[in-house]
Amino acid sequence: ELDYTIEATSMERVAAQYLDNPDVYIPLVYRRLSADRILVTEFVDGIKVSHLDRLAADGLDPKVICDRGADILLKQIFEHGFFHADPHPGNIFVLPSNVICLIDFGMMGIVDRATREDFVELVDAVVSRDEQRATRVLLKLTLWEEEPDTRRLGQDVADFMGQHLYRPLEDIELGRLLHHLLDLVGRHQLRLPPEIFLMLKALTIVEGVARHLNPDFDMIAKAEPFVRNVKLARFSAERVSSDLAGIVSQAFEFAVDFPKDLLEITRSIRQKKLTVQLEMRGLEKMLHTHDQISNRISFSIIIAALIIGSALIVISRTPPIFYGISLIGIIGFLAAAIMGIWLLVAILKKGKL
Repeated sequence: ELDYTIEATSMERVAAQYLDNPDVYIPLVYRRLSADRILVTEFVDGIKVSHLDRLAADGLDPKVICDRGADILLKQIFEHGFFHADPHPGNIFVLPSNVICLIDFGMMGIVDRATREDFVELVDAVVSRDEQRATRVLLKLTLWEEEPDTRRLGQDVADFMGQHLYRPLEDIELGRLLHHLLDLVGRHQLRLPPEIFLMLKALTIVEGVARHLNPDFDMIAKAEPFVRNVKLARFSAERVSSDLAGIVSQAFEFAVDFPKDLLEITRSIRQKKLTVQLEMRGLEKMLHTHDQISNRISFSIIIAALIIGSALIVISRTPPIFYGISLIGIIGFLAAAIMGIWLLVAILKKGKL
């Protein structure tokens, strides 16, 4: 919303996706009247998808609208990789003949092919009740600072599957399933990339809208053909040949660049420009404990020396004398006593003698 030309471009891009689909309508953008601070589009006189009474009065079919709306988002996500990320009822209008009209393209999501395929693999692993594969793919899809405990994560994934999958498919709510998945990810200090989060959000919103139109709507069954097509596309002849060509190209590029890079490294070593920095992690606690032990040993030696020295001073009756005892010896004994109590308190605070 800082630059409305971006939204205008998004509208035109989505409109191009549905040029051959008469069931979807995207308002026309008036580029000559639009700028970065103003967006002028065609006025559309439709009915909000949430107004069921008006839809019925105009002879429109909620079930057809439900199917078409879900198809639009699923196709955007799994085929085009460019989708409307805020498909709430206020942004979906219905035109005559159950035509779906989308507005407000200010929030769009983009998922590349690799991310779509990883997400489909996660869905497939969950549906197949394969906890280990689901855990691996979940780690592949998420970000983290420190690698999580994969054993505990796997147990939570198995528990997640047990809560949602051992029931009839029509009873599974995609929104609740995705919500619990987000909870699981958060518990293990994992982070979902923004595009994945937007995709889950859009799917949840659309499922809510669809169930408002058709309480018997099954989002998982609706998504199944799209998921299957993504899986099959990975093994198409065109995709395999493209991947092989990419591998060959990368191998050739590596073969050409590697000698140059090796020569550059050798030159840097010879000119003493190459430095190696080693970072030892996990030693801080050990070094702290080592310093603590060294300090206590030093403290104990000083206390022992004070006691022995003070005893010799007292025996030798070194002046000044106080009540027949050397005052210096008394001060030495007091200092040793204070230091000894201090050391004992420090040890007791740590809970270890």
